[in-house]
Amino acid sequence: VGVVLLFGHTSSVPRQILYCIFVICCADLLVLCDLSLLVHFQISKQWIFGETICKMFYCVEVLNKFLIPLALVHISRASYKSVSMQDNLKDRPRACMITANILAAATVLMLMVFVGYFSNTNSYWVREKPMTVCNFNPPPYYGKIYG
Repeated sequence: VGVVLLFGHTSSVPRQILYCIFVICCADLLVLCDLSLLVHFQISKQWIFGETICKMFYCVEVLNKFLIPLALVHISRASYKSVSMQDNLKDRPRACMITANILAAATVLMLMVFVGYFSNTNSYWVREKPMTVCNFNPPPYYGKIYG
């Protein structure tokens, strides 16, 4: 859907909205792959995909929770702007919007790095056999203050 909207030249929808739709479609495909890993873990009760995939699993969760809502806010803002403003106001500098987009993208990237750094695989003994899990272990609140 996103590719058709993005590369179709007959659409009257603004390009920035089409880019956001494309980003949402790609993020949804990543979340779908992420869910297949989660379903496998829930069925087998064992994380067999390794630590790198574990880090990617939690990074996709960050995308799901932060990037998609930001794209939806951007779509609603662009839709409102395209309907409500007159033509002479559309040519104003877009420095504030560009700055907000850069800050939002930087925040999501920083969260992904943070989550990727603190996620790992651990093995626990459950009922006389090892169980490997993928988990996210951020530092405790007091450890961040005094550490």
